[in-house]
Amino acid sequence: MLSRAELKQNAKNVLGNNKWGKAIATYLLFVAISGAAGAATGFIPFVGSLLAIIVSIPFSYGLDGHFLKIVRGENNDIIDFCKIGFDNFERGVKIFGSICKKLWYFVAAYVVMILTSSAINIFGFDDLLSGVIGVIAGILMLISSIVVIVGAIEALHYALVWFIANDNPDMLPEDVVNRSKELMTGHRMDYFVLQLSFFGWVILAAITCGIGYACLAPYMKVTEIGFYEDLVNNKAQ
Repeated sequence: MLSRAELKQNAKNVLGNNKWGKAIATYLLFVAISGAAGAATGFIPFVGSLLAIIVSIPFSYGLDGHFLKIVRGENNDIIDFCKIGFDNFERGVKIFGSICKKLWYFVAAYVVMILTSSAINIFGFDDLLSGVIGVIAGILMLISSIVVIVGAIEALHYALVWFIANDNPDMLPEDVVNRSKELMTGHRMDYFVLQLSFFGWVILAAITCGIGYACLAPYMKVTEIGFYEDLVNNKAQ
């Protein structure tokens, strides 16, 4: 396995080969379009947050496919992530559904948290969280939070699904999910620490009022692709 330093250096080398401009432009367009789509559904009471997740699926699918093309030097326009994602919308939803089936407890806890939060926003904190109702709501939120944390750790097994889906267009959704788990088994901590290693850059990007993310996000994405390809190559040996 390549070290974190090697993965990051490789990412810099890839982007430094006249690819920074396209990568940044793609990410900015992705944020604008996906952000607008998510905001449009986010205001719907109770189900808005869930709809926003569904809307995000083709954008995530497409963005990872788009960056795979950038890394591999394939011709593509900055808007291609939309075409990739929505051409595979049904497949993406099925892959996401397969993950949800495996993480059903995480999904249930997340739904409880969303519904409780929505109820508080609609009916008011003081009115809802009073007496017995308040105790029940508090217990539900506490239990749900713990389950979500546990589920998030397990969900790291499926961090590579969109890369795998793009590289294997004929692979069944369930097989895509299983392949991600196979690759990530024993490497979840490696992936987590790799993400954590960008923390300092995340702070610096935040100081620039988020402008720095335009450069940081492509750098992180290309590094993730290097991590993914390294796992695939090592499993093939």
